[in-house]
Amino acid sequence: LLCLFILAVTRWNWIETRTCYPSTEVTFYLFGALCFWVYGLQKQKVWAFILSAIFMGAGLYTYQVFKLVPFLFVVYAVREYFQSHEKHAIRFSTIAYYLSIIFLLTLPLLNYFWHEKIISEREKGVFIGIQIVEQKSLKPLWDVWSGNALMFNRTGDEIARHNIPGRRMLDDITGVLFVLGLGLAFRRRKHRDAFYFLTGFFVLELAGFLSNDPNNSNRLVVLTSFVAYFAGSVLEFIWSYLEQVFPSRKIIIAVIVGLVLAVMTFQNVYTYFVEQAKNEECHLSLGLEQMTIGQSIGDLQTKFPGQFHYFITPFYINNHVV
Repeated sequence: LLCLFILAVTRWNWIETRTCYPSTEVTFYLFGALCFWVYGLQKQKVWAFILSAIFMGAGLYTYQVFKLVPFLFVVYAVREYFQSHEKHAIRFSTIAYYLSIIFLLTLPLLNYFWHEKIISEREKGVFIGIQIVEQKSLKPLWDVWSGNALMFNRTGDEIARHNIPGRRMLDDITGVLFVLGLGLAFRRRKHRDAFYFLTGFFVLELAGFLSNDPNNSNRLVVLTSFVAYFAGSVLEFIWSYLEQVFPSRKIIIAVIVGLVLAVMTFQNVYTYFVEQAKNEECHLSLGLEQMTIGQSIGDLQTKFPGQFHYFITPFYINNHVV
């Protein structure tokens, strides 16, 4: 519940969902795939694995980052097959059925890529290796890796459509809890829950580490679910520890935790609805011009129903489209 609360009040999510980026769908499909995967492992239910595979296959139609999810699940499957304490926790035949369902679901997509010859065009356009070869230097790699590492608590996304340019992506409290939770998970890395989240975080972070953009928050919005887990898990750890040390002060401790969550929420609300709302760069990047055009067209549609049919799109790559 703590993790879900933190995920809900994270400003990072509000920005991406407001602009309707398809990257926000990755979290939903990843949740479905992972949820039924874990349930299938625990209960040995074939239908759960089938649902997980359906979410996996459907997720590949959302956003490029989801292409990393199948590789993530390969790591999960290997871990379960060789390290699970439960006998036959995952069978080879189950994995074969799982992969078959994903393959069948993605056949139309693969067929489209094959005919259009664009299976890797997007990835080639943003791959950091191209800059490294052109500049004959590893400096681009350092810039990208350091930028991605610092975007959570120091220097955030510079694109005004995604963020107040340069503003850290997390609020102060979530930022601190995230770092502590990451350390706690690393310490517990042999446990299944910590292993799953650590592996998921770093595998999906490859979308940032291997790209030519040092801190693209839209590309990495799926990481907010992992950030929420790390922050929530360490907050729960501190809460439980304090209750053990001060068993007669449980209500006071709960109130303190509530205040921490309230401050976290307030800072995100203030940054989003006050600071970001007043930021001129954010205003210009989100298309006030076409909004005005859209309002005018809307007035004409009201005045002359059935005579005007237009679609207004937001500002995108320096183009205004009506």
